[in-house]
Amino acid sequence: MPLDLPRQAFAVHPIIGAPLGAEVVGLDLSRPLGAEDFGRLHRAHLDHHVLVFRDQHITPAEQVAFSRRFGQLQIHVLRNFQLTGHPEVLIVSNIRENGEPIGLGDAGHFWHSDLSYKETPSLGSMLHAQELPAEGGDTLFANQHTAWQALPDELKREVDFDWRVTAYDPGARMAVTSTSGIMATSSDLQFADANGATVVAVRIDAEPTGIMRLAEPMIADSIRSTLSTSLTRAKRMLEGS
Repeated sequence: MPLDLPRQAFAVHPIIGAPLGAEVVGLDLSRPLGAEDFGRLHRAHLDHHVLVFRDQHITPAEQVAFSRRFGQLQIHVLRNFQLTGHPEVLIVSNIRENGEPIGLGDAGHFWHSDLSYKETPSLGSMLHAQELPAEGGDTLFANQHTAWQALPDELKREVDFDWRVTAYDPGARMAVTSTSGIMATSSDLQFADANGATVVAVRIDAEPTGIMRLAEPMIADSIRSTLSTSLTRAKRMLEGS
């Protein structure tokens, strides 16, 4: 990307009272970003974990190009809901056309980080809202840094960095059972792609502040019972129960 692109006058406003998140105001993502502007965005992403860009009018190609600035893109295991011409884009929708779903009906029942079952999980995901309900349909986010820091040292030691799980239950061939009634079944090739990798239960990525992830025991097929107990205890402690 050229270094001499005109800079855009934008601001990053942290969401007041929230444990994470910031709104980026005044930035047009349809325009190429120079190195300095992208550097500010990258720093904001590391600091706030979730960035919101309102009123953006970008094409799928522009969305893919912007996302790729953060690193190599991964293709979701469910190939049947890829956007035509842009396999990096996964369609999430509860709409049916001619009796068939046009997208994944439910992007997740539980708290999770996307593609955490991969040997190298994704840094994150870029969601581009096209059509939203007047109520409901919210996407919720949690600050894993704050959650980890709130745990006692004893419990941190129990959830050891070296404990490993193999993700996606091999007995569950139904990858997603949607609350909307739309189900997506993985093919043999897709299922193989989602299994076989081993991932640590807790990991910190090699970024200046470190993006933290916690493996989801509900999709693990070989997870030590003591680790599962520790994760459950940690979850109850953070929920205040």
